Amino acid sequence: MRPITENGLPRAIIVLPEGAQPVEEHAARELRRYIGEISGAQLPIDSAATDAAFHLYVGTSAAGADLDLSADALGFDGYRVQ
Repeated sequence: MRPITENGLPRAIIVLPEGAQPVEEHAARELRRYIGEISGAQLPIDSAATDAAFHLYVGTSAAGADLDLSADALGFDGYRVQ
């Protein structure tokens, strides 16, 4: 299992594309809000991938464009929402 929060602290970052559409920005804020309600952690939102343990991509970003998101590559505990 890959936790995106641990002990009320973020272990992941929400990545939005530069020039994100309003609907993408809203989705990122809602994702952060719900994760915060569940865990107490406020995940940062940024337009670039960082050295955070995990990245949650919202929208289509250059940072995530080269990722292999096939079922085989994601493995047992990976997932993609489209």
